[in-house]
Amino acid sequence: MGKMGLINIGFLGFMFMSSLILCKAQVPSTSLEYNFVLEESYFQRHCTNKSMLTVNRSFPGPEIRVHKGDTVKVHVQNNGDYGVTIHWHGVKQPRNPWSDGPEAVTQCLIQSGSNFTQEIIFSDEEGTLWWHAHSDWTRATVHGAIAILPDDDTYPFSTQPDGEETLVLASWYDEDVMTVYDQAANYTEPDVSDAFTINGLIGNYTSSCSNDGVYTTDFPLGPNGTLSNGTRVIMLNLSEVVEIVFQGTDDGAEDHPMHVHGHSFYLLGSGAGTNTTVYYNETTDSDSLNLADPPLLNTVSVPKYGWAVIRFVANNPGVWFIHCHLERHVTWGMATALIVGNGTTVETSMLASPKMPTC
Repeated sequence: MGKMGLINIGFLGFMFMSSLILCKAQVPSTSLEYNFVLEESYFQRHCTNKSMLTVNRSFPGPEIRVHKGDTVKVHVQNNGDYGVTIHWHGVKQPRNPWSDGPEAVTQCLIQSGSNFTQEIIFSDEEGTLWWHAHSDWTRATVHGAIAILPDDDTYPFSTQPDGEETLVLASWYDEDVMTVYDQAANYTEPDVSDAFTINGLIGNYTSSCSNDGVYTTDFPLGPNGTLSNGTRVIMLNLSEVVEIVFQGTDDGAEDHPMHVHGHSFYLLGSGAGTNTTVYYNETTDSDSLNLADPPLLNTVSVPKYGWAVIRFVANNPGVWFIHCHLERHVTWGMATALIVGNGTTVETSMLASPKMPTC
């Protein structure tokens, strides 16, 4: 029987990602540079010909390939029509919130006609992550894969693959994405995407052819059932152990993919009802939490009728965004931030601020 070819595929989802990537040979940690040019480009998909914001005229954008522990400088030149920021999803960026990217949390927009160099510091990450715009809804068209290879030549399985491909799963909007964003900004249910893409292409289908930076430090440590304008953040000392209970309610129509910047976290447990909300009970549910071998994540799906408990060490000084990864929910305010204080030494404090975009 002939040998069957084995292809290693790293899947990259628009909302979620799996992590599987491989390395052929040992490569020492190094410093790499990429040039990202943001500009409007024409694409024809789904019987629609439209101009949309892209990086280097590609959809999805260019793949960043590094080895574990590398440092990357990305020179972002914004030739588009409006301001943008870029985030490196799942990269913890030790001591370096300056290049994390969320608009109005760690930086102002990279305005049209301006540029900004972001330093991406990889630490213990391996696998397939992604980068994406983190302002308004521009990540619908401004995103791409990050392939992080191990820093040695080990491979976790006995059979070596014969090839490697990265698949990027995304959404396609026939309308201009900013038009859809304006719908959500008025607190109305926005239009859903018109199709899904794999590496920018749509498969067979049957259709015919600002209060920036303003926050308070009184984030409630328990549910209070009230809504308010502005951002209330969570203040933490360096190395504090943090446990967060994400509680879904009957008000939601879908699960919430909650993402934490600057840290990975352990998912200790979750629970969900069918048509009635199941609330986390600290007395009874804490006994069932997995403290032996919980999965390490950067995004967790919180059931609409249930809860999820995460735990991590706040070991990365800086300002780090926490938010639902559904765009319209961020627009409606489903977000806050962690502010982790500096340590007592240079090595446990934030890196010096580079020249940041002006507001």
